Amino acid sequence: MYALAMLFGKTAFRKNGSIAAVQGMVATYGNVGYLGVPLLIATFGMEAALPAALATLIYNVFIIAMFLILFAFLAVRRRWQR
Repeated sequence: MYALAMLFGKTAFRKNGSIAAVQGMVATYGNVGYLGVPLLIATFGMEAALPAALATLIYNVFIIAMFLILFAFLAVRRRWQR
């Protein structure tokens, strides 16, 4: 999904790779911390709080790290192409 959003941002808005990476992140980053976890707790009780928080933490660490690496790579590559 991220790659599709990034590709759409790159082609539809004709932006460079690093800007398209930001657009992909904004388009696909979920609001699970403020919406998903409270809904799970309301539905399944407090037993769902720890697994939901851990899943959110793992997802956030992974997706933000991947975004930062991709953004930095594309920004440096763009500078070298000038």
